[in-house]
Amino acid sequence: MSSDLGPRSDSSGTRRTGTVTPAGSRLEILEAMIDGAREGLCILNGTSTLLHGNKVAGELLGFDPGKAAGLLAHELGVDRDFDWSIAGEVAAGRVAVSTVQTLRTDRKLLVSGVPIASSDGQLAYIVITIREITGMGQVMSRLRDAV
Repeated sequence: MSSDLGPRSDSSGTRRTGTVTPAGSRLEILEAMIDGAREGLCILNGTSTLLHGNKVAGELLGFDPGKAAGLLAHELGVDRDFDWSIAGEVAAGRVAVSTVQTLRTDRKLLVSGVPIASSDGQLAYIVITIREITGMGQVMSRLRDAV
């Protein structure tokens, strides 16, 4: 994959143009970005089947992303605390949805789902992001006190 980044400066400060060719395939690069993210990320297809989940998502939601690929979102929620209905809301409305979920362990999660359309306008993917926000209330109080 080549990407024209336009004019830029090299280490000497000289402006130049060119392309950068990353070492891996586009898929490898995307998987590295997903797996390296600090928040939980799950990529589902348009029928809510898990295509890829990162380690953080697995830790937050209690599943093995490697073994869960191919399962429907509602199958991931069986015997678990997490409510995967956000995937259905995104699929039905074709709009981004965010919510806060409180698990039985009192962990609070900010969960967002975003629809990704194919070139013909059909729902191709649903991207779910999960971020733990359990201690955010205390952080906000400290920030207010510090100001």
